[in-house]
Amino acid sequence: PSDANWDAVKAFYDEKLKAAGWGVNSMVSGIMDQANQGNDVFQTSNWQKGQQNVTVIMLTSPTDESVKELIISLASN
Repeated sequence: PSDANWDAVKAFYDEKLKAAGWGVNSMVSGIMDQANQGNDVFQTSNWQKGQQNVTVIMLTSPTDESVKELIISLASN
C-alpha cells in the first residue's frame, strides 16, 4: 500500500519468515539497521536459512513519498 512504512514492511516479512524457520544474522542485521537510520529512501533487511539469504529492500522516491518499490532477492551460498 502507498501508506506502508518500512517498520510495517519489515515486521510483515519478519513474522512470515521467522514462522517458516528463517532467522537473522546479528552482524548483517546490525550493519543494515545502522545503514537504515536516517535514510528514508533506501531501507533493507536480511534473513537466512541454511545456505540461503533473503534480502528485502524498500525504495521510496525522494520526490514523491507515495511512490515505493519493493525488491526481494534470494541468494544461495
